Amino acid sequence: MNRTPPRTQSALLQVMAEKSVTIDQSTYILDDPFFVLGTQNPSNSEGTYRLPDSQMDRFSLRLTLGYPDYCFEQRILTRQKLNPVTKSFSREQIKELQSLVEEVHVDGKIIKYILDLIHKTRSDRRLIHGISVRGSQELHRLCKARAVFHNRDYVIPEDVKVLSPFALSHRILSYQFEDRIAQENYIYEILESISIPA
Repeated sequence: MNRTPPRTQSALLQVMAEKSVTIDQSTYILDDPFFVLGTQNPSNSEGTYRLPDSQMDRFSLRLTLGYPDYCFEQRILTRQKLNPVTKSFSREQIKELQSLVEEVHVDGKIIKYILDLIHKTRSDRRLIHGISVRGSQELHRLCKARAVFHNRDYVIPEDVKVLSPFALSHRILSYQFEDRIAQENYIYEILESISIPA
């Protein structure tokens, strides 16, 4: 994503915010469901453009794939046939899962736990600004989705703890926490400072 010029990034922002794309003054609404995946090169690479904060804030999660393990990399080097990518879910199954997520119960204590975490970032002078309302909404929704994938119809504190670094760290704007690891460690630090609901 950061290898694309700002005009292309603007188009990506449109699809994420408005669920539509515009080509030559014609706007097309995307089918539901859809999702946006983006890869990002390290920010110090030559020829990259910094992503706007408003665009980063629209991504639900930031994940790092890391390196392949030894055996998998050996298969790459020896050109062994890798498993083909297969479809895991149909459109209907995704919509069904989305409706299940909407039905997941989130106790008031869990909501307070999420809000305590979010509001702690907003009062931290080390940050240029704290986590946005979109950040709290996404963390809330992701916790519900994690509950569904763990066969629960309710959210537990562990959902918040596991997902927070991936759902919130890319939303941090600070000169002190500029790289991914520092941002994730900051979220872990905040989590340690907040009491876990019983």
